[in-house]
Amino acid sequence: MKNVAIGLLALAWGVSGAHAGYESVPAPKAAKDQAKAKGGEVPGIVNRAAWTGGIVLANGKEITLENAGGYFLPIRLESGIKCQMWIAGPGLVPNRSVVLFTMCGGFINGKVNDKVEVGKDGLLRFDYQNGTFGPQPIQATLMGSTATLLTVNATKNSLDLAEREPNEIK
Repeated sequence: MKNVAIGLLALAWGVSGAHAGYESVPAPKAAKDQAKAKGGEVPGIVNRAAWTGGIVLANGKEITLENAGGYFLPIRLESGIKCQMWIAGPGLVPNRSVVLFTMCGGFINGKVNDKVEVGKDGLLRFDYQNGTFGPQPIQATLMGSTATLLTVNATKNSLDLAEREPNEIK
């Protein structure tokens, strides 16, 4: 019995000072309030709903992307088309790196994935070449968060200009 009492006492004494490597951290709102009180700048969540963007075709024609609450509406481009895309908005600050990658076809700067820096003007610019067929999402990873930036639907058929949808470009 004496050994059990000594063991429990040693255990209680050892646990009282042990933290097991964990540290309590304040909740996000409390951390923001503390940083504001100290005059520090708190990075917010990137508001993709405020982003704007466009596509510049090889012939110089520009298409404005439509933002639908945080993602751009899908567009249709004829397969194999080459263009330059640009995006601007909150979180896209000069020299910040954004990882872009394609799924199911298409190329970013001639590659399936590429790390692109935001320009000094706050624009994220990259060259894009469409794949051959179907929906081709372009994913963007910014500040550890990955989301679909835009889906490009590749079409093989050539429609007459009168039959084209407004966001379909050949």
